[in-house]
Amino acid sequence: MSALDAAAKGYWTSPSGKTSHATLYAAILREIQTKGKEDRFTKTDRGHFAIN
Repeated sequence: MSALDAAAKGYWTSPSGKTSHATLYAAILREIQTKGKEDRFTKTDRGHFAIN
């Protein structure tokens, strides 16, 4: 699922931003980079993620 799909389905909303999908995408990428093997997401394709 892409961050745009997740935001469109209402799984996550940005409290003050107009581009909630971009904020969510950045947060997921940041978690993957910082937590390594302990992250909650896997990047499956360009712009798409799966929940571990």
